Amino acid sequence: MLETRILLKSLNDIDIKLMFCKTAFEWELFAKKYEEIEAKIKEHYADTDIPEEIEEAIDRARASLVAKKGELPPSNYSEIFK
Repeated sequence: MLETRILLKSLNDIDIKLMFCKTAFEWELFAKKYEEIEAKIKEHYADTDIPEEIEEAIDRARASLVAKKGELPPSNYSEIFK
């Protein structure tokens, strides 16, 4: 139960910290952290269903990551001129 709360708080932290993300590098760090947390959750609930509250937090964090990626300038400007 305690581990679940910690993972849920970590997902919510990512969601909040993304609001202040200004660079693609920061975004990458948050994306990696999200992947780690999602893997831990799936591993923790391997034998049972993931609770709805945690699934909603995962979806919300993923949506925030996608939305923020669209707002940030590309990390490599040569991609623009291809």
